[in-house]
Amino acid sequence: MFLKKTAAILMGLTLLSTLNFIYPFSSIVPSCKAEENFLNQGGITSRNITLAVKDTTILYSEEITWNKKRFQSILQDKDDFVKMVMSTFTNEAANWNLKVTGIKIDFNEGKRSTTLNCEIQGCISKNGNKYTADFFWLLKPSQLDFIEDNFKEARNSLSWKGTINNVSTTITILLPLKEKPYKAWQEPNGHCHAHVWWTETVTLQPQKTSVTPSPLPTQTPPPNLNYLLYFIAAVVAIVTVTVLAIYLLKKGGFNP
Repeated sequence: MFLKKTAAILMGLTLLSTLNFIYPFSSIVPSCKAEENFLNQGGITSRNITLAVKDTTILYSEEITWNKKRFQSILQDKDDFVKMVMSTFTNEAANWNLKVTGIKIDFNEGKRSTTLNCEIQGCISKNGNKYTADFFWLLKPSQLDFIEDNFKEARNSLSWKGTINNVSTTITILLPLKEKPYKAWQEPNGHCHAHVWWTETVTLQPQKTSVTPSPLPTQTPPPNLNYLLYFIAAVVAIVTVTVLAIYLLKKGGFNP
């Protein structure tokens, strides 16, 4: 009897663990039975999650590829699939105090994939030029840790590739480009177990000032030059008067 109860408990835990990774943000088992049956059909072959930081917003994109049988089933109930996934994603994000906007799902029949795109607010805080991003909501459902699970550290990203519930999974977080990689506990840009931080340099724009050209100074001749000009003018006047007087005397026939 004890062994039967133990086996039943283990089977229940296994089912809950499976449901936890049926679709992103499904860390809480759906309360609706129809929703549970819809999502609990497996068929996922790979997941590729990309998050790009844009100021205090996360641009979230998750591409999931499916096996042929499951993808055909999704296409037959495309509207229900879109409605169910968007509802589950948005509700689970709200459980982490996150706001989802612009959510949409694209289908690629050639790759047998679905891609969920949206913007997420509420996980990046800003204090002056210091930014801190909380990714606990992303890591916790998959039991991941930036440090313990050896996320690859680069100057503009943190990334991880592995297997979750037998599904090949890639997670890439695109961050502002810095001079040094985002290493654990490093400043001014780095990370801990579930947070990432960085600073943005504030560039001061030079103020434009109007410059009024100064008028050119009036050039005055030196004092000595003035005296010389006066002297020359006086001499010219005297000579002119003298010449004119002599001319008049001669013309008038004046004899001494």
